[in-house]
Amino acid sequence: MIGRTASGGFLSGGAGIILAQSGIDPILHMMTDTSQPGEISAGQAYLQLEKMAAGVIAKRVKKDHQRILKLVFDQGRREFLHFYDKNYPHFSSLFTEGKYNCVTGTAMYAWVLLRLGYDIKIHETAFHAYLTIHTDKNVYLMDATDPVNGFVEGVVNVGKRELWYTGNELQKGLTFKKVITFRQLCGLQYYNQAVVHFNRRNYSSSIAFSAKGSRAISAVGPDHQPDGSGPESKC
Repeated sequence: MIGRTASGGFLSGGAGIILAQSGIDPILHMMTDTSQPGEISAGQAYLQLEKMAAGVIAKRVKKDHQRILKLVFDQGRREFLHFYDKNYPHFSSLFTEGKYNCVTGTAMYAWVLLRLGYDIKIHETAFHAYLTIHTDKNVYLMDATDPVNGFVEGVVNVGKRELWYTGNELQKGLTFKKVITFRQLCGLQYYNQAVVHFNRRNYSSSIAFSAKGSRAISAVGPDHQPDGSGPESKC
């Protein structure tokens, strides 16, 4: 839901290697930056996500990407994605209450999949966010908000799913789709928190989160893929 006002393979090295190379450690700091005092920290989030990734590695079937990715999808639901929350929950709510939306759920899956060495793309639409995973021979889609049909395999099926998103959004009068970076996904989380605080008439906090969102979306860095488009607030 959008905020509205009122080749795959497993990494054999330590976790620090992937964190340093992909900028995910700063990403976790950004995602947990919207937490209230006393809620889960970036370090605590890292430990829980790393534990999930290690569990998948322990159960993996070598080179069987379909089974590995379905295991990631199911494990994420069992451990974190318990209650869909349309009111723009904090990322830390995944770990403390099992609450999530498309932005925080997608962020959780993206982190774990990158930790496992998969090639992913994060997609933003007018009212949604989801990700796709690309291996040598296939493509998969994960929609964190759909516990029944949110894991999709194959180019044809993924294409049909994306057309379904487009059709739904056309009925609402607005549609677009673009690939964004993990850092830009964090920007959408900041925008969502800006909406939350605006609706609570917490205007100074709303302005602060909005500014952080703009910086995250427009910043050029190792986790940025400039596409020339402006920022949008997201689910």
